[in-house]
Amino acid sequence: MNGESLLVEVIGIDPGVVHTGVVSLLLDSHNNTLTHESTVVDGLNVDHPVLKKLAAAPRDTFIFIEGFRVRGAFNTNNEMMEAIGALKKLLPRATVVQNMGVRKVVPNETLKLLGLYKFDTVTHHQDLREAARTALHGIIKDEKLNSILYHIMKEKLQ
Repeated sequence: MNGESLLVEVIGIDPGVVHTGVVSLLLDSHNNTLTHESTVVDGLNVDHPVLKKLAAAPRDTFIFIEGFRVRGAFNTNNEMMEAIGALKKLLPRATVVQNMGVRKVVPNETLKLLGLYKFDTVTHHQDLREAARTALHGIIKDEKLNSILYHIMKEKLQ
């Protein structure tokens, strides 16, 4: 990394009708460490203080929202599409990451290695795990962030 030390915050959001998972990752390129915090928001509440705080996050904070694709005639399709739209309005710098194939890109073994597989808070559909997976998916797609993650994972494997 050219000897430069970076602290990078990456947020993953897994919107859900019952729970919305929010996981904040702090990547430290100097120490090759990753720390995390998590929050569960009841439902799709964009007025929740944690989500409002993200709207004021520094410009160098990366925010990734898990995308949603309409499947069949489920009653939640419209709610989910509206929720993602509301999140994008609240967090215009956020990137929506499509979740198709994400488990192949970020398998459970990667989550376990990084301490992001089990969380103390139980949610409806493993929303915190999926928020962490979404954040990692976004990291992997960014060349600079990917490099930092590579070094953190290499350190953990040694």
